Amino acid sequence: MKMYPKIYGFNKSSEAGPDNFAPSVFLGACNFRCDYCMNSKLVLDFASLNEVPIEDIETFVKENECEWINVSGGEVTVHPTLSLINMFIEMQSWGCKIAISTNGFLPEKLIEILPHIHYVTMDVKTGIHKYNEVVYAPLREKSSAIFNVMNSLFLLRMTRKRTYEPFDYELRTTMYRPLVGKEEIEEIGMLLRKEERWMLQPFRQAKCMIGEDAYKVEPYTEEEMKDLLEFAKQYSDNAFIRYV
Repeated sequence: MKMYPKIYGFNKSSEAGPDNFAPSVFLGACNFRCDYCMNSKLVLDFASLNEVPIEDIETFVKENECEWINVSGGEVTVHPTLSLINMFIEMQSWGCKIAISTNGFLPEKLIEILPHIHYVTMDVKTGIHKYNEVVYAPLREKSSAIFNVMNSLFLLRMTRKRTYEPFDYELRTTMYRPLVGKEEIEEIGMLLRKEERWMLQPFRQAKCMIGEDAYKVEPYTEEEMKDLLEFAKQYSDNAFIRYV
């Protein structure tokens, strides 16, 4: 019997990836601790959640003839490689393409699963000097987060260049004041290529954020977001705001 990662959430539409109408499944556990994360139960307390049977998701995908399915979390890449590949192969057998969302912290895992994926949304959380602030504390001394993320970005670039199957990716930055301002946009922008798709996602307060401090943070206004977008366009011709 094939093993799959446990699925703890299912949305009938997506907020990331190539198709806003694609269903999304959510896995538990994460190696980051972003204060503004809205999926705190998936990150901190997923064992208390009910599992969603993969058969229910299959039924929805087939009945609605979904072209895409997005796999998110938590963090996808913290799960065993074989179980992820099993799940991706199973989902493709339903007739849909696979998109994932990832923080890019585990390039050694990403390279193993990329042959089974058609689209990646990868978070670039902040500038170089603040990056370790979002990593789960026990992991901070083991590796440089920004170094790992850059390795993952290199893998995405090479996969799009070499693959025979259609493959693409986008980069995403949540505009959370303590982590992202013009200085951090400049630091991120210097790492990107002009043609790379870069989505600036406004931070918004939610009921189940991880950090207590996040409830005290004022979201950027619409005018501030437009100003930050214009600044980001110095570095990417494909920078956009995505409201979720």
